[in-house]
Amino acid sequence: MVTESPRPGANLSVAKTSSSANILAITTPALQFPVQLQTATGVSAGVQPIAAGTAVVTLGNLAGNPTPASGNELVLNLTQP
Repeated sequence: MVTESPRPGANLSVAKTSSSANILAITTPALQFPVQLQTATGVSAGVQPIAAGTAVVTLGNLAGNPTPASGNELVLNLTQP
């Protein structure tokens, strides 16, 4: 298997949305993946819980790529502390 890094200057940013903004707010609307994967320290996705309930966070597509069949949604069940 050959592993390659993205080309320098590649835009590896995707939008993220919440299905229920009254339950979970998105605080950083884009998710930026680093181009230099071997030095990546992680990717942060800012969200803010608002109320108890269920929200689905959906990641958009990378520019020029098709919508994935699965794996682009995260279901969050929030409860009161």
